[in-house]
Amino acid sequence: MSLLEELFCWLYSYYDNNIKWKDSKTPFLSSIMVIAALFMFNFVFIRDLIIHHIYKLPASYSSFKYDELIIPTFFIFIVAYYFKYKNRYLSILKKYKLLDSKVPKYMFIFYIIVTVISTIAMGYSVRNNLFWF
Repeated sequence: MSLLEELFCWLYSYYDNNIKWKDSKTPFLSSIMVIAALFMFNFVFIRDLIIHHIYKLPASYSSFKYDELIIPTFFIFIVAYYFKYKNRYLSILKKYKLLDSKVPKYMFIFYIIVTVISTIAMGYSVRNNLFWF
């Protein structure tokens, strides 16, 4: 099982078992949105690293019109399609329950924290026109 599938199962079980979410149980959609947001943060970090720090283009640079609408929609569609295609997420959840996953949960928390902090640091450097190298 890949780490993406493990992350999906971990998020799915969190949203499925959480007491706060018992009235509106949408673990599939919630997991998809979190994974798509993390992928989008990674994309923004890499894009800004290449455009701002390597090519030294100004912070007002925009790759195309409406990119702040198209990019999140693209990631949500791709992640949802990956897990929904032929109900892949059901077979993944079955495998996850059978395997009793050995991947430590703190690894996912560490990934989420590093992704968010690196994206915030990159946004700060682009906004204030700071260069790392």
